[in-house]
Order: sequence, then C-alpha cells, then structure tokens
Amino acid sequence: MCGRFALRYTDLVPERFQIFEPFSLPIPRYNIAPTQDILAVILQNNTRKALTMTWGITTDWQKHPIINARAESIEQKPMLAQLLRLNRCIVLCDGYYEWKQEGKQKIPYFIRLRDDALFGVAGIFTVVANSAGQMRYQCAMLTTAANELLAPIHSRMDVILSPQQEDPWLKSYSSKGPFFSELQRPYPSAAMEIYPVSGRVNSVRNDAPELTASITPSNADFPAQGTLFS
Repeated sequence: MCGRFALRYTDLVPERFQIFEPFSLPIPRYNIAPTQDILAVILQNNTRKALTMTWGITTDWQKHPIINARAESIEQKPMLAQLLRLNRCIVLCDGYYEWKQEGKQKIPYFIRLRDDALFGVAGIFTVVANSAGQMRYQCAMLTTAANELLAPIHSRMDVILSPQQEDPWLKSYSSKGPFFSELQRPYPSAAMEIYPVSGRVNSVRNDAPELTASITPSNADFPAQGTLFS
C-alpha cells in the first residue's frame, strides 16, 4: 500500500502517457508524501490531460485524507463508488516505498518495475473548493493484494496498470465484469524488483536522488520506530 512514491523521469511523461496538450512539467521528485502535489492523467473529450492533484481525498467522516482505496471493497463506500464510476485517473510514478517491520525498526524498501520505467497507478479523483474558493483536484490510489515478491513486506500493493489497461481504465464506467476483476490481480512479480534504501526517506523533508539508491542495511541507516516520518 503506497505511502510514499517517486516520479523521477518527468521528461519522459508526455511521450510515455501520450499527453499532447501543453502542461506544466513538474520537477523530479524522490519522496512524494500524502497531501502533497502529484501528477495525474484524466480523459477529457477523449483526450488525455495531465493535471496537478493533491494526494488525498478529504471527507466528512474521516480525520485523515483517503490516500488509498481497496479495489475489492470500494463499492461499499458510496462516495468512493461514485468517483470510481465517474472520476477515474492515472497517478504517474516510477517507484514507491514500503516499510517492513524488523524488531523495533521499520526498514524502507524501494519498489519499481524491473526495467525502471514509468508506470501508472489506477486512481480516483474529486474536485473541491479550497479556503480561497479555488477549485482543487484531490485523488487516491487503488490497492489490491500484494504479489509474491511484495507479500513479505506488506499485504497490499498499488493497482499498477499495464499500458494496454490505461485507456480501458480511463474510459470505463463500470466496476463489474472481467476488466475490473483483472485489475484486482496483483502486478506480476517477475516484472518488478525491490531493494532496501536509506532510512532518510522516513523524513518528508528529504527529497533527493540518493533516497532511491540501493544500500546494505545496517542499524546506523535506520532510526527507531518512534522517529519515523518526522
């Protein structure tokens, strides 16, 4: 279940996701956290459009924004079910982080495709007005059961879309049938890789290329659990 992610190869976004309308290309990011800006794709008038969104959907019934939604039970929440039918998006990434509990420590791992390519995660979005009356997009990512590679780290993973699934995801208005069932299958383990990274990623203040570099874990690299996410 994604709690932090990276979008490093921003210059490749227009070609990879077939975005032909001009948009503000973001700077590379290595430690994107909930409530921060992310880049997502929607379908508008049958054309892909890239938008800046806030990661996290605010609701009246939850204290914290919704950053992830379980694909298999999303229909049980009326608001999210409506967004699933009407407001679908693709969140753009090229890797994300997950933490594994080991004793009193949580060891961060970086997860990416084996060819280190850009990929899209199935998402939903809404539009809300901020305190200044300006309209703002908010989004959440869909999750499913983890594949064999990631299961030892976490029981959940993002719904990663293959390039062939992206248009059907954006165009579909139904959560029934074989396509949505296919999306709930975890992305193949053989196409992914995972490795430990520095505990510096625990702090949202750190955002640098070395956060995604593979390391050999040692006690010095990782803070105690109580200092995570400072």
